[in-house]
Amino acid sequence: MTKVEPIRFRLALPPSTNALYRTVRVQSSRGTGTRRVSAEVARAFRRAALPVLDLIDGTPEHSAALSLGRQGYWSISLVAYFVTPHRRDLDDVLKLAIDVIAEGLRLADNRLVDLHASKYLAPTDPHLEVEIETFSDWSFGDEREVLPNTPI
Repeated sequence: MTKVEPIRFRLALPPSTNALYRTVRVQSSRGTGTRRVSAEVARAFRRAALPVLDLIDGTPEHSAALSLGRQGYWSISLVAYFVTPHRRDLDDVLKLAIDVIAEGLRLADNRLVDLHASKYLAPTDPHLEVEIETFSDWSFGDEREVLPNTPI
């Protein structure tokens, strides 16, 4: 397994999963209906995070890790620093953060094979600390054929 230095960076704390989408009324030739669209807070987080990720993607010190992650597999560790201990769930930050990070660093999120998340408090400075490790191979455990390979 090829090992390169992890990529470490900091982002703003993503909005709650409950705030990621909103329902809007739409008019079409078939009448009035509803549609779910990305909420402004989710778009604002993405707009703020992508320039940070662009800086990481453009540095020579991270090029080997990113190249390896784009061809192989990757792991992410997320440390969320919240304002209060009980107002938000830790899993609230995962979906949007991982999606935006994968998009910004051009990593396929189906190649994410290891996830670690922790919750701490920082009442005056809520944020997300991220560490990404990349590697060329990954064992999916007991790799065996599930269905027999017989002609139909």
